[in-house]
Amino acid sequence: MGGTTSRNKGKRGERMAIALLQPVVDRVYAEAGMEVPRLQRNTLQSDGGGFDVVGLAWLALEVKNCEVVALDRWWEQTVRQANDAQEPVLLFRRNRQRSWSVCMWGECGMGARLRFLVRVVVGEGDFLAWFEKRLRSELGLEERR
Repeated sequence: MGGTTSRNKGKRGERMAIALLQPVVDRVYAEAGMEVPRLQRNTLQSDGGGFDVVGLAWLALEVKNCEVVALDRWWEQTVRQANDAQEPVLLFRRNRQRSWSVCMWGECGMGARLRFLVRVVVGEGDFLAWFEKRLRSELGLEERR
């Protein structure tokens, strides 16, 4: 695929990811009585690097809309671009798939003494449930676990 076609497909994927997440942001911020932030494509990333979607300070969101999945490489990029105060999240979707898959950190272990973070891949529905809960927690609407 040519460079322009690939970039356009990437932009489309970023817009689709924003369309998926913005309604959740709108609903939670409205409930909190706060001004709603607008998620948007990071148009400066080609100059200074960074992740694909900006608008929430705690979230470093990378979006991939491709035919061939390169999860290890994409996850490495996602983690590298996030700072210590940000949650690295990778949304990816293969061509012609309707729903997104999401790669993120998940807690694993048994009991309080054996907990550690591992990379997990979850479906769109589970991610959206987590995303709403995390937004609520960031706004003090519910306690973080």
